[in-house]
Amino acid sequence: MSLAGKTTIVVGGGGGIGKHIALAFAHEGAKIVVGDIDAESATKTASEIKSMNKEALALKVDIRKESEINDIIQKTKEKFGTIDILVNVTRIASLVKMVDLSEEEWDTIIDYNAKGVFFLCKAVAKEMVKNNKGKMIVISSTAGICGQEQLSHYAASMGAVTGFARSLGTELAGKNIKVNIICPGYVEARELKLGAEIKGGPPVGEDTIVLFSPLRQIDNEPEAVAKMAVFMASEKGDYLSNITCRLWDDEVTFSRNMTIPQKRSL
Repeated sequence: MSLAGKTTIVVGGGGGIGKHIALAFAHEGAKIVVGDIDAESATKTASEIKSMNKEALALKVDIRKESEINDIIQKTKEKFGTIDILVNVTRIASLVKMVDLSEEEWDTIIDYNAKGVFFLCKAVAKEMVKNNKGKMIVISSTAGICGQEQLSHYAASMGAVTGFARSLGTELAGKNIKVNIICPGYVEARELKLGAEIKGGPPVGEDTIVLFSPLRQIDNEPEAVAKMAVFMASEKGDYLSNITCRLWDDEVTFSRNMTIPQKRSL
């Protein structure tokens, strides 16, 4: 599943699922732009990719800020010339009972996860429309489908992200731009760690997040998510468009938005 020469922006590539995706894409020959809110983590991932004799660029980006998104797009074009693939992994979470959830915390999660994805996809879509091709892979969550205890705000944001990406896939289909969504189960606690950092709370570990898994365990390995992302981005995934892939306990479930769009100019 070669991705040789494909310029890929992986936002959230500094750690966890995002890092696994960035490394997997690089292994397949892609040129990787590692974007992350944590600049040091982005640099470490890019260094690992370079040690594989692959091309990589590390950039700090907070997807809540359109100026930083525009900056990463401009620097990607300056370095590699074009943008072929976008993978958005970054998201934040916090564990709060709904009755104790403040407006501020609700807004922080929705702002970063939902509005941030809107800002990012909008900016990249403009570049892909110019080239009449591209692939976007949005990492959402099964929480947006099933809901989850103490994660009502996170689940709401993931539901919004999934619905937005499915609508975007319909809208961009006539421009030869494929948009697909991966909804993993419990894979890591990076969302909780970043959420804690942003709001200045205590750090959160893997032992905390498994308490909120129905089976009290991590449901997927990051490698499984990375493999699915590589497949969607490769030529073998060219027929996939507007697919929502749910990964849960080694089960893979596909659902598809069957809306057939009319071709129209954007």
